[in-house]
Amino acid sequence: MPIMSFYAYKAVKHRRIALLTINDWPTDWQHLKSLVAECSVKAYQEYKVTTVLMTLELHLPGKFTKATKPGSYREIRVRYRREVEWSGRLRYNLKTTETTVDQCSFGPHLWSLASDYYEERGIKYRSPSLIPKALPAPGDPKALLMDPSGVRYADYSRQPEGPYTFSEKTPKKRSLYDQISESIYLPEELQIREDEENNG
Repeated sequence: MPIMSFYAYKAVKHRRIALLTINDWPTDWQHLKSLVAECSVKAYQEYKVTTVLMTLELHLPGKFTKATKPGSYREIRVRYRREVEWSGRLRYNLKTTETTVDQCSFGPHLWSLASDYYEERGIKYRSPSLIPKALPAPGDPKALLMDPSGVRYADYSRQPEGPYTFSEKTPKKRSLYDQISESIYLPEELQIREDEENNG
């Protein structure tokens, strides 16, 4: 049997506050909406909050997990992370005592409720267009035949080079009688000593 809790994120630091715990999945969008309305009333009565970010989180098995403390080899017990199944922003109206739910996102277990939520708002599912909008003229069929990315084609005129082949770009080996380049970033005392060794 799954255990889930509604949490409200309060203030700037988003302190998480537990509001309601349930033992069954919401059956439809109206059921979830009634639970959310109950939580918004409780958030206002206990914490005097009218606009709040709320989540429904599934309790994962186990209370603690072991983790290595940063900077040492000592193991510490860390609370597990719960899985967010629903999130939304609530606005509680004091005059009408109604709750408005905005900006909802649904997790994998409650994804079937999303269609009811969008239907209530008059939003129909739209499939993306086959022709990307980044093309200069989406209605022009000639634009499909052109290169939309502007990336140049591969240059096959150059001869292929292996990893160990010598070319003009690779530096040549210095012969024994070539002049040694001076290191100009050494301190002055070491530069003098290096000049004496090279010249002398």
